[in-house]
Amino acid sequence: MCEEKKITCADAESENDVAKAVETAADDILLAGAADMFTAFLRRKFPACRETSDCLCAFNLADSLIICGSTQSKPIDCGIATSYMPTEVYDEKTSADGWTARLVKDYNDSHAMIIAVRDRHRTGKHIAVYLRETMARISHALVGCHRPAELVIEGGATAFAILNRLGWNSFTITEEIAPGVIRMQADNGTHVTMKPGSYPWGNLFRQ
Repeated sequence: MCEEKKITCADAESENDVAKAVETAADDILLAGAADMFTAFLRRKFPACRETSDCLCAFNLADSLIICGSTQSKPIDCGIATSYMPTEVYDEKTSADGWTARLVKDYNDSHAMIIAVRDRHRTGKHIAVYLRETMARISHALVGCHRPAELVIEGGATAFAILNRLGWNSFTITEEIAPGVIRMQADNGTHVTMKPGSYPWGNLFRQ
Protein backbone atom coordinates (compact mmCIF):
# COMPACT_ATOMS: atom_id res chain seq x y z
CA MET A 1 0.00 0.00 0.00
CA CYS A 2 1.47 3.34 -1.07
CA GLU A 3 1.94 5.97 1.58
CA GLU A 4 -0.31 8.96 1.01
CA LYS A 5 1.54 12.09 -0.06
CA LYS A 6 0.17 15.60 0.22
CA ILE A 7 1.09 19.25 -0.16
CA THR A 8 0.30 21.72 2.60
CA CYS A 9 0.18 25.44 1.83
CA ALA A 10 0.66 27.56 4.94
CA ASP A 11 -1.59 30.62 5.16
CA ALA A 12 1.07 32.94 6.62
CA GLU A 13 0.40 36.61 7.28
CA SER A 14 3.61 37.54 9.09
CA GLU A 15 7.22 36.50 9.69
CA ASN A 16 6.11 34.89 12.94
CA ASP A 17 3.64 32.71 11.04
CA VAL A 18 6.39 31.61 8.66
CA ALA A 19 8.76 30.88 11.55
CA LYS A 20 6.10 28.82 13.35
CA ALA A 21 5.40 26.75 10.23
CA VAL A 22 9.11 26.01 9.81
CA GLU A 23 9.67 25.28 13.52
CA THR A 24 6.81 22.75 13.63
CA ALA A 25 7.62 21.00 10.34
CA ALA A 26 8.86 17.42 10.67
CA ASP A 27 12.35 16.60 9.41
CA ASP A 28 10.94 14.55 6.50
CA ILE A 29 8.95 17.53 5.18
CA LEU A 30 10.32 19.30 2.12
CA LEU A 31 9.98 23.03 2.72
CA ALA A 32 9.54 25.40 -0.20
CA GLY A 33 9.04 29.13 -0.15
CA ALA A 34 10.57 32.56 -0.55
CA ALA A 35 13.31 34.42 1.36
CA ASP A 36 11.37 34.65 4.65
CA MET A 37 10.93 30.88 4.73
CA PHE A 38 14.60 30.24 3.96
CA THR A 39 15.67 32.69 6.69
CA ALA A 40 13.40 30.92 9.20
CA PHE A 41 14.84 27.57 8.13
CA LEU A 42 18.43 28.76 8.70
CA ARG A 43 17.49 30.14 12.12
CA ARG A 44 16.02 26.76 13.02
CA LYS A 45 19.03 24.78 11.82
CA PHE A 46 21.66 27.19 13.12
CA PRO A 47 20.23 28.83 16.26
CA ALA A 48 23.67 30.16 17.26
CA CYS A 49 23.52 32.48 14.25
CA ARG A 50 20.33 34.26 15.33
CA GLU A 51 20.57 38.02 15.41
CA THR A 52 21.53 39.44 18.78
CA SER A 53 20.03 42.88 18.14
CA ASP A 54 17.22 44.38 16.12
CA CYS A 55 18.85 47.81 15.96
CA LEU A 56 18.76 49.48 12.61
CA CYS A 57 21.40 51.66 11.04
CA ALA A 58 21.34 55.34 11.92
CA PHE A 59 20.17 57.34 8.93
CA ASN A 60 21.40 60.88 8.55
CA LEU A 61 17.90 62.32 8.17
CA ALA A 62 19.24 65.88 8.24
CA ASP A 63 20.90 65.22 4.88
CA SER A 64 18.57 62.88 3.03
CA LEU A 65 16.50 62.59 -0.12
CA ILE A 66 13.64 60.09 0.05
CA ILE A 67 11.83 59.22 -3.19
CA CYS A 68 8.55 57.30 -2.92
CA GLY A 69 7.88 56.06 -6.42
CA SER A 70 4.98 53.76 -5.54
CA THR A 71 1.37 54.94 -5.64
CA GLN A 72 0.76 52.51 -2.77
CA SER A 73 3.26 54.24 -0.48
CA LYS A 74 2.22 55.08 3.07
CA PRO A 75 3.11 58.40 4.73
CA ILE A 76 6.48 58.54 6.48
CA ASP A 77 6.65 60.09 9.93
CA CYS A 78 10.30 61.02 10.36
CA GLY A 79 10.17 64.77 10.80
CA ILE A 80 10.77 65.63 7.15
CA ALA A 81 8.12 67.43 5.12
CA THR A 82 6.66 65.54 2.16
CA SER A 83 6.24 67.19 -1.24
CA TYR A 84 3.49 65.44 -3.19
CA MET A 85 3.37 65.45 -6.96
CA PRO A 86 0.72 68.00 -8.04
CA THR A 87 -2.37 66.42 -9.61
CA GLU A 88 -1.90 68.40 -12.83
CA VAL A 89 1.62 66.97 -13.14
CA TYR A 90 0.38 63.47 -12.34
CA ASP A 91 -2.29 63.84 -15.04
CA GLU A 92 0.33 65.14 -17.53
CA LYS A 93 -1.66 68.31 -18.02
CA THR A 94 1.29 70.41 -16.87
CA SER A 95 5.01 69.94 -17.28
CA ALA A 96 6.91 68.88 -14.18
CA ASP A 97 9.47 71.66 -14.79
CA GLY A 98 7.76 74.22 -12.53
CA TRP A 99 7.36 71.75 -9.68
CA THR A 100 10.96 70.62 -10.12
CA ALA A 101 12.20 74.20 -9.86
CA ARG A 102 10.31 74.69 -6.59
CA LEU A 103 11.66 71.41 -5.23
CA VAL A 104 15.23 72.37 -6.11
CA LYS A 105 14.89 75.69 -4.29
CA ASP A 106 13.43 74.07 -1.17
CA TYR A 107 15.92 71.19 -1.19
CA ASN A 108 18.87 73.54 -1.64
CA ASP A 109 17.75 75.28 1.55
CA SER A 110 16.83 72.26 3.67
CA HIS A 111 18.97 69.35 2.36
CA ALA A 112 16.19 67.02 3.53
CA MET A 113 13.11 66.14 1.47
CA ILE A 114 10.53 63.44 0.80
CA ILE A 115 8.90 63.27 -2.63
CA ALA A 116 5.82 61.12 -3.07
CA VAL A 117 2.83 60.40 -5.31
CA ARG A 118 -0.58 60.89 -3.75
CA ASP A 119 -2.95 60.50 -6.72
CA ARG A 120 -3.94 56.98 -7.74
CA HIS A 121 -6.74 57.40 -10.26
CA ARG A 122 -4.66 56.46 -13.31
CA THR A 123 -3.51 52.92 -13.98
CA GLY A 124 -1.65 51.02 -16.65
CA LYS A 125 1.86 50.74 -18.09
CA HIS A 126 1.96 54.27 -19.47
CA ILE A 127 1.44 56.00 -16.13
CA ALA A 128 3.93 53.65 -14.43
CA VAL A 129 6.62 54.54 -16.98
CA TYR A 130 5.75 58.24 -16.78
CA LEU A 131 5.96 58.32 -12.98
CA ARG A 132 9.32 56.59 -12.71
CA GLU A 133 10.86 58.65 -15.50
CA THR A 134 9.53 61.87 -13.94
CA MET A 135 10.90 60.87 -10.53
CA ALA A 136 14.24 60.09 -12.17
CA ARG A 137 14.45 63.53 -13.81
CA ILE A 138 13.50 65.26 -10.56
CA SER A 139 16.02 63.23 -8.57
CA HIS A 140 18.74 64.10 -11.06
CA ALA A 141 17.96 67.80 -10.68
CA LEU A 142 17.95 67.62 -6.88
CA VAL A 143 21.17 65.63 -6.59
CA GLY A 144 22.70 68.08 -9.05
CA CYS A 145 22.22 70.92 -6.58
CA HIS A 146 23.15 68.90 -3.50
CA ARG A 147 24.32 65.28 -3.25
CA PRO A 148 22.66 63.80 -0.14
CA ALA A 149 24.31 61.63 2.47
CA GLU A 150 21.29 59.31 2.24
CA LEU A 151 19.25 58.50 -0.86
CA VAL A 152 16.25 56.28 -0.11
CA ILE A 153 14.18 55.00 -3.02
CA GLU A 154 10.91 53.11 -2.82
CA GLY A 155 10.01 50.92 -5.79
CA GLY A 156 12.35 48.72 -7.78
CA ALA A 157 11.57 50.22 -11.18
CA THR A 158 11.88 53.72 -9.74
CA ALA A 159 15.26 52.85 -8.20
CA PHE A 160 16.55 51.53 -11.51
CA ALA A 161 15.39 54.61 -13.40
CA ILE A 162 16.88 57.03 -10.84
CA LEU A 163 20.26 55.32 -10.49
CA ASN A 164 20.51 54.91 -14.24
CA ARG A 165 19.75 58.61 -14.71
CA LEU A 166 22.33 59.56 -12.08
CA GLY A 167 24.91 57.29 -13.67
CA TRP A 168 25.61 55.54 -10.37
CA ASN A 169 26.47 51.92 -11.14
CA SER A 170 29.02 50.82 -8.56
CA PHE A 171 28.03 50.12 -4.95
CA THR A 172 29.22 48.35 -1.83
CA ILE A 173 26.47 46.67 0.19
CA THR A 174 26.71 47.75 3.82
CA GLU A 175 23.55 46.36 5.44
CA GLU A 176 20.41 44.34 4.89
CA ILE A 177 18.04 46.38 7.03
CA ALA A 178 15.14 43.97 6.49
CA PRO A 179 14.37 41.23 3.96
CA GLY A 180 14.47 42.94 0.57
CA VAL A 181 15.59 46.29 2.02
CA ILE A 182 19.25 46.87 1.17
CA ARG A 183 21.50 49.78 2.16
CA MET A 184 24.63 50.26 0.12
CA GLN A 185 27.23 52.94 -0.48
CA ALA A 186 27.93 54.45 -3.88
CA ASP A 187 31.50 55.24 -4.91
CA ASN A 188 30.80 58.93 -4.27
CA GLY A 189 30.00 58.26 -0.59
CA THR A 190 26.19 58.52 -0.64
CA HIS A 191 24.34 55.70 1.06
CA VAL A 192 21.54 54.33 -1.10
CA THR A 193 18.68 52.34 0.43
CA MET A 194 16.17 50.57 -1.80
CA LYS A 195 12.80 49.27 -0.61
CA PRO A 196 10.19 47.39 -2.68
CA GLY A 197 7.02 49.39 -3.14
CA SER A 198 4.86 46.61 -1.70
CA TYR A 199 6.81 46.44 1.59
CA PRO A 200 5.80 48.56 4.62
CA TRP A 201 8.23 51.18 5.92
CA GLY A 202 8.11 49.69 9.41
CA ASN A 203 10.92 51.08 11.62
CA LEU A 204 13.21 51.96 8.73
CA PHE A 205 13.87 55.44 10.06
CA ARG A 206 14.10 54.60 13.74
CA GLN A 207 16.99 56.44 15.33
